[in-house]
Amino acid sequence: AKTAAGTGILALPFAAKEGGIFLFVVGTLAIAVWNVFGLKRLCDCLELLQEQQHRNALVVLQKEESFVKEEHDKNQDDNNYTEQVTEPVSPPSLKSSRNRKKRRKRPLPPPPAGTATLGKVAYYALGDVGIVVLDIMLLLLLCGIVIAYEVAILAFVRGTPFTTGNNLVDATIIAVLLVPLCMVDDMSNLSKLSHLGLVILAFAMLVIAGYGVAGYDTNQADSNYVYDNPFHFLPPNGLTGVSHWFGCVVFGFGIVPLTFNFRESMADPNLLPQTALVSMLLVAAAYIVTGMALLFLYPDIQDDVLSQIPDGGLATVTRLAMVVVVMATAPLLIVPCAEIIEGKIHHDGQVHPKTRLLARSGLSLFTVAISVTLPGFVTVLAFVGCFSVSLVSFCVPPFLHWVLLRQQQQFQQQQQQQPPHSLEQESEHPHSEEKLLPPYRILPLAIDAIAIVFGLTTTAVTTLFTFRKLMNKE
Repeated sequence: AKTAAGTGILALPFAAKEGGIFLFVVGTLAIAVWNVFGLKRLCDCLELLQEQQHRNALVVLQKEESFVKEEHDKNQDDNNYTEQVTEPVSPPSLKSSRNRKKRRKRPLPPPPAGTATLGKVAYYALGDVGIVVLDIMLLLLLCGIVIAYEVAILAFVRGTPFTTGNNLVDATIIAVLLVPLCMVDDMSNLSKLSHLGLVILAFAMLVIAGYGVAGYDTNQADSNYVYDNPFHFLPPNGLTGVSHWFGCVVFGFGIVPLTFNFRESMADPNLLPQTALVSMLLVAAAYIVTGMALLFLYPDIQDDVLSQIPDGGLATVTRLAMVVVVMATAPLLIVPCAEIIEGKIHHDGQVHPKTRLLARSGLSLFTVAISVTLPGFVTVLAFVGCFSVSLVSFCVPPFLHWVLLRQQQQFQQQQQQQPPHSLEQESEHPHSEEKLLPPYRILPLAIDAIAIVFGLTTTAVTTLFTFRKLMNKE
């Protein structure tokens, strides 16, 4: 629950307005469950990898048995051997050659040293290509979040007396401050400051609510004020509104890429799916209440709710506090991006200080340069949620699970085509197929296929509409 709480909460009233009451309530709960489904699929991938290790051991055992049998055939007496070679031998069929190639397929070697658990899952599913594709997706995800945060910093600073009045100059100052933070060897202090952000965020929400209540009372006392009801049962802006709602809410969860971090930190990892389901439903309920309440107080909202409060001393303190929190959080995302690039340059793990400086400072400057060209925080956040977060959370887990389950099915089919050489050999190896591998299940494959298609379709459609809105605002 703590992971889901972040700056994205500031976009919830806008998401409630764009999605409508029904979609914001029911859809937010559905997205919470969808996140848990992705998390569960990644946990299931670990179980399939354990079964794959059993398969690899069985393949090695079969190769040893085949070698012993071949040696035995070579040592037969000369008469039998002569009879065998004088008989006409038909050339092997193409099908049998293919089956033999499949049977002789060697298990993958271990993944590169230092590969994270999610990378190992991608590696055993797709090989080296899996790691490369996953790294690209994670780079897009982390860079997208950093850019959204930097757009938020620029928006917060504009509402304070400390802005220079020039967006480019403000961005340059932010970049100059970010580079030294990204070069810190020990990120624990920044992590502690980021955790303090939960307290600051709660303070900001209280300030926002206070301004909203004061403004609502003032408006109600004005006889000429006409309250524009922002609550619609269905999305008032069609697919564009649905896409904004989807991106903002998905960005607010985003727990799936951290699945194995959560799992490795638990005393009983098997309880992760149940724990995550309860936590995400509680987060969804909190999101619904927060979004609806703030939308009631700020019915004319068009961007993040912090931009709706009037200028003043308390508002300035709140915005500056949020700037500090986001500035402390951004390096925690930039550094993992840089480490992916550094790992591709130095495969031995010994990163040269100049490479580290160029990678981290380059990413900081690159993301800040992009953030200057983009419009409001909520629009960027919605696009990142629809594209990067949705792709990694809703499309990758069922696809990896589908691939690993298909590999299990293919192995079972090959085992059925290779009966044991003798009853004696079968009795010597009591590890039957049922004990090593569970029976092939068609239902999980069908569920994965549906999840992949639905996830890709949702990602593509919502990304298209938020991208159009992004370009129109520019």
